[in-house]
Amino acid sequence: MRRLEVKGFLAAPVKSPAGAIGIMAAATPLDGRSLQEGDLKLLSVLANFTAIALENAALVGHLDKKARKLTAIFEISKALNEQNDPAVLFQLIVDRATELMGASSGSVIRMDPDSGTLCIEAERGLGPEVKDAMRLRLGEGITGWVAREGEPVLVPDVRMDPRYIQANPEVRSEMAVPVKWGSEVMGVINLDHFQVGGFSEEDLELLIAFANAAAVALRNANALCGWPRKTDPGKE
Repeated sequence: MRRLEVKGFLAAPVKSPAGAIGIMAAATPLDGRSLQEGDLKLLSVLANFTAIALENAALVGHLDKKARKLTAIFEISKALNEQNDPAVLFQLIVDRATELMGASSGSVIRMDPDSGTLCIEAERGLGPEVKDAMRLRLGEGITGWVAREGEPVLVPDVRMDPRYIQANPEVRSEMAVPVKWGSEVMGVINLDHFQVGGFSEEDLELLIAFANAAAVALRNANALCGWPRKTDPGKE
């Protein structure tokens, strides 16, 4: 303060309904006069305006994210009516899911009803080697647990979950939802994130909507009967 020749200093909290989210500060006026009580009141008013501006910016950002999610759901729903190739639909679903939720990787996984083996049908961020080599059995890992139980799961920190099987040491959080037709589980959609707590409950709800679209695609392709099976007994 002395090096900057500051003779007076004011600070006021920037408050949101949940509490203080920042501080607005001011120092010696340019005209060299001493700071007064009126200056503090003015700074407090400016801090209140700043809080409102930040809240509005957060609201706009939230609405923008909502709009992008709705657009993605509409795009996938439209593709369901126009696209006959399930592989294209699965790739569209995993691409949109990873993009919208900032995931490090994602996959659409099919369950072979005869062997109980889970294999990747479409992926983003995993690479073709992992896609071809990855085989999980029913109940194995978080993905296998979701396939067996038919329930979605959100894991904020995979290091704290004994079900987790490490495929990438950088992954910190994961969520997976079942692809179901009625009570029948046909597969799983899975997303990974490099940050602890990388996904929210809202993200999980959106992924469930994507899983519903994937279920329609699988059903339309007669997945349980005519969909090509890629099970390799040597990799089970």
